[in-house]
Amino acid sequence: MDLDVRNRGTSGFIWGEWRFSEMKVQR
Repeated sequence: MDLDVRNRGTSGFIWGEWRFSEMKVQR
């Protein structure tokens, strides 16, 4: 379970970074 939570956190962080980059590019 700890691994799953950690993995999900990492994915969320990467997803957030990607979304942020996409918004910056669009603008």
